[in-house]
Amino acid sequence: TLTNISFNNNFAGRNGGGIYSFRSNSILSDVTFENNVAGNGGAIFNSQSNLDLINGSFKFNAAQSGAGGAIYNFFSDDSSITNSLFQLNTSTESGGAIYSQGNSDDNTIINNSTFTANIGRNGGAVYSNRPVTTINNSILWNNQAIISGNEIDGTAATVSNSIVEGGYTGTGNIDVDPNFVNDANFNLRLNAGSPAINAGDNSLIPTDETDLDNDSDTTEQLPLD
Repeated sequence: TLTNISFNNNFAGRNGGGIYSFRSNSILSDVTFENNVAGNGGAIFNSQSNLDLINGSFKFNAAQSGAGGAIYNFFSDDSSITNSLFQLNTSTESGGAIYSQGNSDDNTIINNSTFTANIGRNGGAVYSNRPVTTINNSILWNNQAIISGNEIDGTAATVSNSIVEGGYTGTGNIDVDPNFVNDANFNLRLNAGSPAINAGDNSLIPTDETDLDNDSDTTEQLPLD
């Protein structure tokens, strides 16, 4: 378990510029990853592990010769990413921000997160190679794929109550500018009147399994503030 830590300017020739996790249960909260570089998984390479990420910020990370500019999930049974920001991450292959590879029963669940200005060969924001990818209450906007899928590519994802540029099939999804305050200067707060305000489904917020607020209640919804 790691809390309130920054991983900046790290390099790995192969996998995981900031963290390489192998067959472990990793809990990360209030973490920042900036300017990390690796072959795959510029910030995190998550191999056969369960990743629970809450309140993360990923900027300027790069997979310089492979996939997953920020995170590469490799045959990981259960990865949960909540209330996190992925901005300006790059990959020479698939998944400008996140790449997931595994079996059809592996899960990557993304809740209440924002992806913008990430670049990858396929899947500018998210690429899924066989695992089940679920995205709820999130914004995927202004990401770029060199070949296909500016926002999402690969195995079909289940997406709901999200803003996805170009549109994506699913309950409550819309294709409309989220109206950031000033995304060019990295201010991704929402202007008054943004279509993203109150557009999510609170029932989709996961439970606080790791007791983030230390109140011994792991059945309540995750505190996102």
